[in-house]
Amino acid sequence: MKSSLDEVDYPTSDGEPMGETDLHRDLMIDLIEALKHHYRNDQQIYVSGNIMLYFQEGEPRECISPDVLVTIGAEKKPREVYKLWEVGTPTLVIEVTSRSTRMRDIGTKKGLYEAMGVQEYILFDPRADYLKPPFQVFRAEAGQFVACLAPEQTGYASRLGLTFRAHEGRLRIFETASGHIIPTPAEMGLRAESEAERAEAEHQRAEAEHQRAETEHQRAETEQQRAEAERQRAEAAIRDATEAGQHALAEKARADRLAQRLRDLGVDHQG
Repeated sequence: MKSSLDEVDYPTSDGEPMGETDLHRDLMIDLIEALKHHYRNDQQIYVSGNIMLYFQEGEPRECISPDVLVTIGAEKKPREVYKLWEVGTPTLVIEVTSRSTRMRDIGTKKGLYEAMGVQEYILFDPRADYLKPPFQVFRAEAGQFVACLAPEQTGYASRLGLTFRAHEGRLRIFETASGHIIPTPAEMGLRAESEAERAEAEHQRAEAEHQRAETEHQRAETEQQRAEAERQRAEAAIRDATEAGQHALAEKARADRLAQRLRDLGVDHQG
């Protein structure tokens, strides 16, 4: 028999748009997809964003929608909604702040994330109009958020082994150890296109090499056939010369025998 909690409906949307502007939406997508790409081989790290997060079982009104979240230890699988009591507390949350969200981002949401036990909370204002400074980081220390420095040149080194840095109105992610930037979907597309072009160039080069080798093979076969024809011609010439010499010797022997017979008969065949 189902309990009343099993029958509670948890909506998949709050009716709000994904981002206030194209800039905010694109940045959210870039962050989500970059993190998904980075953790693509780890089945126990869940990355999502713009998903309804319900933090109290049986209370569908108690919800929030993080722009970007990473949960270490959560199974990587598609989810309709994020139920805190099933999935666990997000490890890191990012909010892309806009005019309509700034008060919630630094007020209600910040308090809720702190109460949930989120380890790191990042806020970023791509227009630099609503947050001062536009890039802010809070890290949980003894259960409370503590503001962290996020220098413009070096960014913020997260506990996840990633560095977040504001650059030209975008929030970019780097691998802290290597310093390598984690590509956005557009960059991944360009990289894939470049790899495809390189592979095609390699294929064409290999094809040209194959054709050159085939031409060389055909030339070698032609030379071999020509050499064989020359050899056969030379052998034929030798045979002809040998046969001619043998014929000449035979003729000479026949003439010698005839001359001897004539001498034996007392006939001077030269007379």
